Amino acid sequence: MCIRDRRTIISQKEVSEIKNDFINNMTHELKTPISTISLACEALSDKSIAQEPGISTRYIHMINDENKRLGLLVENVLQSAILDRGAFKLKLETIDVHQLVASVVNKLEMQVHKRGGQISCSLLANKFNLTLDKVHIGNVISNLIDNAIKYSEEKPKITIVTESQTNIFKLSVSDTGIGITAENQKKIFDKLYRCLLYTSPSPRDGLLSRMPSSA
Repeated sequence: MCIRDRRTIISQKEVSEIKNDFINNMTHELKTPISTISLACEALSDKSIAQEPGISTRYIHMINDENKRLGLLVENVLQSAILDRGAFKLKLETIDVHQLVASVVNKLEMQVHKRGGQISCSLLANKFNLTLDKVHIGNVISNLIDNAIKYSEEKPKITIVTESQTNIFKLSVSDTGIGITAENQKKIFDKLYRCLLYTSPSPRDGLLSRMPSSA
């Protein structure tokens, strides 16, 4: 009986930890579009900007896009149960990854500029039309940039580079943030893992993504 009770307690603790990790991760995912919408609304409240049709239209489109992204993130929560059952399917389509990068940067550069930082792109890959899930890859790029902003103690300096290597498309995001310890780097692909302490010296490299190029 004692052994069974102990196993129950351990199981309940594991479930509780998974739930907390899930909530922390979803909170992190939701904060980015909410912050972008907030900054866009703040900009639109400036009368001088509101009187500029081109600029105000850009911010309105940005709010609309991020609102759609929030809807997709909520949908992803519902899809997580399907993923655990092994029935999840990626929505693959051929897209221009350079265009996707530019779109993500356009939405987040306000946050970078508000911190007095800068973000630059060097999109050098000669094969950039890839078959992938646009929403998930967009979230990967967005999260890397968002982390670079949040974990830079001073003015963030972010560089995004793409390269073609034989049949590989390489995407890298580097920044001058405080980094991730070598020990924690081993765990970054663990399910729901979230590093709480960043102590590596800067500059640091973000996640390096390598995807097969389409012919």
